[in-house]
Amino acid sequence: MKHRRSDFPPAVRKMVAARSGGVCELCGDEPAVHHHHRRLRHRAGPGDTHGVANGLHMCTRCHDQAHRDPKYATRMGVIVPSGFDPATEPVFLWSMRLLAHVPLLLGDDGSVTPAPVQVVA
Repeated sequence: MKHRRSDFPPAVRKMVAARSGGVCELCGDEPAVHHHHRRLRHRAGPGDTHGVANGLHMCTRCHDQAHRDPKYATRMGVIVPSGFDPATEPVFLWSMRLLAHVPLLLGDDGSVTPAPVQVVA
């Protein structure tokens, strides 16, 4: 089955859902029901807008907030600016173990790795 332009392909949706465990990746509190494009589909740039690194599994509240407050969403890495590759841009996702948002890099293979720490002099 061919996916609509706005949808992630079924295999990508499955990988993003597996990564989230069915829980919102941003708040870690609510069931994830939306597949969100980090670099919005209408924005040009490197990387695949339908790749796993560009997808987040989110609850309705967090997904709505991302679109209502794009400055906040960009700071959190939930929205990636035009010209940037989602696979190289950190996103702050909720860690139940640390009870905090943690900067992570998402891979197109479904992997999640800690983002390098940037020290400001």
